[in-house]
Parts: sequence; C-alpha cells; structure tokens
Amino acid sequence: MDARFREGGRTETEREIMTTQLHVTALGLPGVLLLKSIVHADARGSFTQSWQAADWRAAGVDIAFMQDNLVCNARRGTLRGMHWQREPHAQAKAVQCVRGALLDVVADVRPESSLFGRWISVELKAGEGESLYVPAGYAHGYVTTEDDTIVLYKVDKPWVPGSEASCRWNDPTLNIDWRCENPILSEKDAAAPFLLP
Repeated sequence: MDARFREGGRTETEREIMTTQLHVTALGLPGVLLLKSIVHADARGSFTQSWQAADWRAAGVDIAFMQDNLVCNARRGTLRGMHWQREPHAQAKAVQCVRGALLDVVADVRPESSLFGRWISVELKAGEGESLYVPAGYAHGYVTTEDDTIVLYKVDKPWVPGSEASCRWNDPTLNIDWRCENPILSEKDAAAPFLLP
C-alpha cells in the first residue's frame, strides 16, 4: 500500500479500479475516492484532464458539480478544517492541489454511523493529476505542507448560511495525526467546538 494513504492512524488496503482515463483508489471510508487522471507531459510542460463527467460516472461518482472554489494558502502549516454542511445542504466535493502540497483529511462525523470518529488522510501534490472525492456528510480539512499552496475544489451545492458545521482540528474524538504541531488557524477554526461534550 502507498504510504501516503492513512486511516485513523493505521493503514488499510484500498480497492483499486481503472477507467479509460482514471485510476481510482477507494480509501478507508465508504465513497471516499482518490481519482488519478493521466498526466501528459513533454518538454513544454503537461496537460491533465482534471475532471470529465463521463469518466467520473464510470468510476462511480455521478455528481452534478455546480461551483468551483479556489483557495490560496501563503504559508506551510496553514490548516483549514474540519468543516461540513448539515442536511439538506450537505455538500459533496472534489479537492485538487494545483500548486504546492497538502495533507487532506476526511472524517466520518455522522452520529448514526458505525464508523463515527474514523478518519483517513492523503497527501495531494500539484502536478500529480489527483482529486480527492468527499461524499456529502463527511467532515473535511487540510494542512498545507508547502508555502504558496493553492487548492481547487468542486462542490455540488452552494454554501448556505446556518447549515455550516465544524469541529476542532485537534478534537480528541477524532485524534487526527496532522503531522503539524503548531498550525496556522483562523480564529473561527481555533474556536470550533468538539464533537462530543
């Protein structure tokens, strides 16, 4: 198993499939996928088809994305998370690193789930042609591992005030290994509640 993938501090064998243009790895939470596109490189640089609806459908992701968000992070150690939206506005998202590198984390925070508290992490690097697909209902966050890291993510529903939810990055219920001792946080993320009282 590739050492970049982690689940709750442990490793796990992933299910892998291949479509025409995508190599798909199922990670340790239901529906969470790493989709790797073919990168065509030559002396000029590279070309990557970062998203194509038919290929993603063939891989099991039949989502109508409706918005792209671009996040610029100036410094290594910038942590954003853990965030999600509650039903009926829960968002599915596809996350790509277009410059720099990051450690991306997905956690199951659904109270009724038998996997509540379980998390996975994956390293995303620019130029690798990788997207992390996060189904609706999961918490998501990341920490940058290089300066000047840019993250592009697609969502299938808009942000709706009042539906947003978050938990503290160092929540003891999750016990996420961020590989970063003193992250750069927003005031809002630093003051986010814990999952359990």
